[in-house]
Amino acid sequence: MVNKEYEKYFGYSIDETPTIEDWMIKLYPDADERNRVWKEILNEVKSFEVFRENVIEYEITTKYNGKKNVRAHYTLTEDEVICTLIDQTERLKKRQEIIESIITTEKKEKERIGRELHDGLGPLLTTAKIYVHSLNDEKEVNEEYLSRLNQLLNDALHELRMLINNESPHILKQYGLEKAIQTFLQNINSVSGIKVHLESSALEFNKEIIEFTLYRAILELINNTLKYSKASQISISIKQIDDNVTVTYLDNGIGFDYFEGIKKGNGLNNIHNRIDNVGGKVIFETEPGRGVKVVIQMNVNKDL
Repeated sequence: MVNKEYEKYFGYSIDETPTIEDWMIKLYPDADERNRVWKEILNEVKSFEVFRENVIEYEITTKYNGKKNVRAHYTLTEDEVICTLIDQTERLKKRQEIIESIITTEKKEKERIGRELHDGLGPLLTTAKIYVHSLNDEKEVNEEYLSRLNQLLNDALHELRMLINNESPHILKQYGLEKAIQTFLQNINSVSGIKVHLESSALEFNKEIIEFTLYRAILELINNTLKYSKASQISISIKQIDDNVTVTYLDNGIGFDYFEGIKKGNGLNNIHNRIDNVGGKVIFETEPGRGVKVVIQMNVNKDL
């Protein structure tokens, strides 16, 4: 005996499924799958207790609505079985979506940590390495270099703590983009051999994420110049007109093949991803032997 919901849900009348075997044939059209499930059911039934609720979950095929997940609650009496079927399809689908969302979130967080380590700690440690090489070349201990190296390492540790707490650098928060970049440049001017010119108009950011993104992108560009370019000059211009900011970055180094650079390293991809994520645009102009020019443009008040 079945109720009307049985026919609506499965799409079969009791006349089409007069026996359990007929019902199984309809719900499991594939013979191999049907035999496997049937064996599992028989094994489960052996453990059923009389007058107790017993549960089996199925994945079935209905007549009109395709694959469904159901939970069957069985109660055995002395001479009959009462079965209540509860649809689980949406619940399981939502559970799967939650699992996928958690996995995606964890993946994004790992990617974020990777970017922040690369873009935040990378420039500081690159500069610290330059100081170490300079100290090795000195015949006497250079107390100023030691002091700056110590400060760089302290900054790197502070950067790591901020990364753990997902915060922006304190200098950026307190004094703004221009001062934060100037502070970083002070650490590299005397030991890198590179002359750096920074020019900036008055800047006003209503969204902290925009300012933070530009800061990370500019530091990554400087880091790339220090590591790869063999440049003697860097020029950085940050101009804001109304809500539009344009950053122009130039170095006179050896340049590189842009498309090969995209394939090989995270640095360029990180810059593109950061700027894209806040609705900006970044353009690289470079080739071997021709230096590097990078232009970043964005609206500082754009809805994200």
